[in-house]
Amino acid sequence: MSRVYDAAVIGAGIGGSAAAMALAGQGWDVLLLDGRRFPRHKVCGEFLSPESRSMLESLGFREAVAALSPAELTHARLYWGGGPPLEVALPGRAIGVSRQAMDPALHAEVRRAGAEVLTETAVTAVGREKEAYRVETKCGGATRVFRARAVIGAWGGGPSRLSEVRAADSSYVGVKAHFGGVAMEPAVELFVFPGGYLGMAPVEGGGVNVAALLHQEAFAAAGAEAGAGRGPGAAGLLLEPPAGTRSCGRSSPQPLRCPARRRRSSRTCAAGRRPGAASPTSATPA
Repeated sequence: MSRVYDAAVIGAGIGGSAAAMALAGQGWDVLLLDGRRFPRHKVCGEFLSPESRSMLESLGFREAVAALSPAELTHARLYWGGGPPLEVALPGRAIGVSRQAMDPALHAEVRRAGAEVLTETAVTAVGREKEAYRVETKCGGATRVFRARAVIGAWGGGPSRLSEVRAADSSYVGVKAHFGGVAMEPAVELFVFPGGYLGMAPVEGGGVNVAALLHQEAFAAAGAEAGAGRGPGAAGLLLEPPAGTRSCGRSSPQPLRCPARRRRSSRTCAAGRRPGAASPTSATPA
């Protein structure tokens, strides 16, 4: 008889890795799947709040994250208009660490906990059988079928062929880049301007993450207003680094999709952003 896992987790980002780690820690036989190749750059602010950091540590990721030497952050600054920034102390120790470094580190810990991790393995279908779920996958040109008693969807707020509710198109795009040679204090800085907002935060190795959510028109205009100043010029950092800095890698612009409220799936339960992503353009869940 073929192996039947206790749980298959679809999506090996932070949410999926956390779910797999929690279950493996309870003695479950877990399979973690993701169709993407790791390590990878991902459009992400790469800022872990004190609450997120504590959660990862409670799951057993403390040493793995600490080994990456993340940047420690103590303050937040908010810039808008032409006035002085609003600065507040964070309610605890936050950290900045790139997804390119952290995702593989979490996968290694999940494997040490006893789970199986397969990346570049896309899930193409999930179906119910008598005593388990059938999980169909494709890796390269080969297909493979797994069986699990439970299936957890952790593929985030983006589109997936497994989603029962399709995400709506948006006029916004997300974009991210890493830079070296940028001197920053231990703070996350947010710039709000017509057409979007941009965040900057130190990450490991002396780098700086610059990520933005921009209306497509603002994104197109940013290339003509590159620079490090406030307003749309700040968005230009992502397209044309100013003198004295160096680009350390960037991810391609990604169109934003705002998921509709999801009804409960008959095939999977959800983890991470799957239950209902918060729209980055408002304060309410999408």
